[in-house]
Amino acid sequence: MLNIADSLVVRANAGSLGNGLPNSISGLCINLSANDGHMLDATGNPIPIATPIPEEGTSGMYKLPFYTAPGKPSIISVTDGIFTSNFTTDSCLDCPSVPTIGE
Repeated sequence: MLNIADSLVVRANAGSLGNGLPNSISGLCINLSANDGHMLDATGNPIPIATPIPEEGTSGMYKLPFYTAPGKPSIISVTDGIFTSNFTTDSCLDCPSVPTIGE
């Protein structure tokens, strides 16, 4: 059983990537550059390195839905090709569950 952890939300501004920066820049190519294996897709597989993080419209907000196993946060990095930022995701022990195939 997988827990819906959240969506990774990245904002980019001049000189940095972060998850709460003002004055976000639109039109960048932001990718996942490291995944410790705990950031999962909806089927329970680790999200691959170099997965693009799509921008929502032209908002400068880049969002990637992900899942985690209960109690297993993920340590990841994202990059725009120049700057790289590291994040540790949330993971709860009693999150809303998503049934997997066969459940």
